Order: sequence, then structure tokens, then C-alpha cells
Amino acid sequence: MSVVRLSGSGFTLTEIVVVMVLLSILAAVAVPNFIDLRTDAKSAITKDEMMMLKRGIVGDGRVVSGGQYAFPGYEADNGAPPIALTSLASQPIGISTYDPITRAGWRGPYVDTSAVSDYTQDAWGVSFVFSTNPRFIRSWGPNKTNNSGGGDDIDVTY
Repeated sequence: MSVVRLSGSGFTLTEIVVVMVLLSILAAVAVPNFIDLRTDAKSAITKDEMMMLKRGIVGDGRVVSGGQYAFPGYEADNGAPPIALTSLASQPIGISTYDPITRAGWRGPYVDTSAVSDYTQDAWGVSFVFSTNPRFIRSWGPNKTNNSGGGDDIDVTY
């Protein structure tokens, strides 16, 4: 009669349970941090989009060419802020084309619409709140609810 001997290689049930517990603890710590990073990234993207819109409205005084502002913005060209954010990308009805003699009129687009899928929405897919009096652009932030500029709302004044 022959005796079969099992080898001692392999993992015990206790070792497998310990590894599973350690992986669970790591996942419990890592997942909330990952979610916070996504919220921070969306907030940064939204702030960048809002600053792009602000530059489209008031221009960029840092860019000078030949002693003149190279990018004066919608307000400098037309004498007033736009009535809607869509006026920054397409010429509104009733606004004349830019005349270099009078230095007035629409000479946009004032925003780069190829950089973002919808420049009128924040990173959460909610349309920006745009006001000319008082002058601000607002995103409702991660909770997607209007906090009137408080809470997690993101505001840019122009």
C-alpha cells in the first residue's frame, strides 16, 4: 500500500482572509480620496472656463502689440458687456461687424469654442449663471444647486 503525501505549499484560509482584510482597508481609504480628486479637477476646469469667458468679455490687458491691446474683448469692442454668453462665440443680431476706423463692433469670436464641448456649461454639465448687473459668472458647483454665491458655488466677477 502506498501513502500519498500532500505538499505543504499553498495558502491557508487565514492568510487569504488577512490579505482580503488589508485590501478592503486600502480600498476604503483610497476611494474617497479619488472622488475628492475628481471634484477638485472639475472645480479647476470650471474656474478655467470661467476665466476664459471673463477674458472674452473684458479682454486681456496683458497682451499688447504695437502699443495697442491685442485682445480688447467684447465689452471694449461693443461698449457694453454681452447680453448672453453665446454672444462671445457668434455675432448677435443688431451688433455691427467691427469697423477699424471707429474701433467699434463685433470682431469675435471672443472665446475658443474648440477647446471645450460647451463653453456655456461647467464641468458638471450645468449652465453658467451670467449677470451683467451685478457683473458675475457663476457655477453652482459640485452639488448643482443654487446657493446664491455661497456654499460650493464658484463665482468670477468681471
